[in-house]
Amino acid sequence: MDRLLGKVGKFAAGFVLLFATGLLGWKVIKNYSKDFMPVSYVRVSGIFQHLGKEEIKQVVEPLVSTDFVSADLQLIHDAALSLSWVAQVRVKRIWPDVIDIRITEQQAAFRWGKDGLLNLQGELFNPQDVSEFASLALIKGPQGHEHRLFNIMQELMTELAEQSLQIKEFIVNERRSWKIVLEKGMQLQLGRREPAKNFRRFVKTLHVLGQEKLEVIEKVDLRYPDGYSITWKLGVSPDLKGAGNKKRNT
Repeated sequence: MDRLLGKVGKFAAGFVLLFATGLLGWKVIKNYSKDFMPVSYVRVSGIFQHLGKEEIKQVVEPLVSTDFVSADLQLIHDAALSLSWVAQVRVKRIWPDVIDIRITEQQAAFRWGKDGLLNLQGELFNPQDVSEFASLALIKGPQGHEHRLFNIMQELMTELAEQSLQIKEFIVNERRSWKIVLEKGMQLQLGRREPAKNFRRFVKTLHVLGQEKLEVIEKVDLRYPDGYSITWKLGVSPDLKGAGNKKRNT
């Protein structure tokens, strides 16, 4: 998780510098004939990379155009939380006329499918535009399995990081068959029968293959019970003498 947090932190650093907002707020139009103690000001605090004042104001303002005492804090909380980039909300009254809203913004850890993101807790959220997150690793899987695949992805990343390898895509189809694509293009076909075991079996042999051979592998099929087959990149057929008991496909 520390490695994941570090990666996300580097990704977000530029945005924080450009759009780190400690305090937002706006005055509420008073109607003394209607409200005995009107709300005069709404204060919103947090560090925002993707949320804007107008977006928050649009969903909250209709709920604070009332008197200070009768403003429904739960409704305000739920309205703010309905925004896709909002992870957590705290709302309170500050005497005599301020509504204070503290917002924690979502942080994206992985892409999910075509238009979703997973936060640091493995929870799915769906912003309108995810194009700026193309550099994040992608997870594709059955709906409802987001948190489970998030945890598996972290374990896979940790094991590969020791070999200086990174995952670009982790795909689980409806039949629960696994496929992994690494940053440099290598594809791992892991199948549906004990895919995690197949993955670990491959990782244990990486030192035998060596970095030079890993660079020229196009695909590894790990669906065999006692070995795996390798497809080399076009025009490459390295010598595997002494590389162990593996099937070879060229």
